Amino acid sequence: MFPNKVISVKESVIWKLPYIIEELNKAELNINVLYDITESKFTNINEFIFCLDILFILDKIEFLSKSRVIRLVS
Repeated sequence: MFPNKVISVKESVIWKLPYIIEELNKAELNINVLYDITESKFTNINEFIFCLDILFILDKIEFLSKSRVIRLVS
């Protein structure tokens, strides 16, 4: 999932983080809607969730439990 001798940068999750950020720049989105929009960019849902985990750990996104949406942290 991370770049190494076998996995190129373009195949890694790091390369795919901007796809999520780009969509969240447009609007706060429900996780299902976000996945539907970006699904073609990921090999499977696990990769998508891993990207969300990374963005959350880096404090780039947050989950709003009341409205059940994900948004970029300003």
